[in-house]
Amino acid sequence: MKRRQIEYFLRPYLGLKQLISHPYIGIPMVVLIALFITAWRNKDRLFSLHLLPESLYSALQFCISALLILCFIVLMLGWLGGIGILTARHDESCLMKAFTKNELRNGCPILIFREKSKGTDVTARVFYSDIPLKYWIECQEEIADSMNVHFVRSPDYGGKNNNNRKLILMHTAPGRNPKDRGVLYDEEL
Repeated sequence: MKRRQIEYFLRPYLGLKQLISHPYIGIPMVVLIALFITAWRNKDRLFSLHLLPESLYSALQFCISALLILCFIVLMLGWLGGIGILTARHDESCLMKAFTKNELRNGCPILIFREKSKGTDVTARVFYSDIPLKYWIECQEEIADSMNVHFVRSPDYGGKNNNNRKLILMHTAPGRNPKDRGVLYDEEL
């Protein structure tokens, strides 16, 4: 239950971060804002309140205004949450494949942040997780195989001073690097 509450809080946050990184995602949001402004300016025309007594008119007008604002906020948070869900879906499903059932007993890690560094192919990912860092380091190869990436740095704690044990930071680049097998010689020739 606690994990679900944290996930519901973090999905719009991830969606907002993605909206800042990729502004073209916000085109439907601009349409939503334009519809809200149009509805707000024409709320008297949308709802015919002229047939009501004067005492109920102001109360109903306040309720309609509050309802419009509430609907706008719910739609905005829903849109940001949807962006966050679509962003996190692939990364979290890959982690579910990489970790064992015992490690996932408290739930799958939740993606909080994902951003590609400018000028490089390195992607920084931050996960909220109850899985200890030693399991992340042990499962590093399985994570890389399931995500089809290679690690630039070993997983580490995240946070302001890299000391938050609930946040795991990963720096990856696309594609798997083959294992180094040393120099192969054919001594029979």
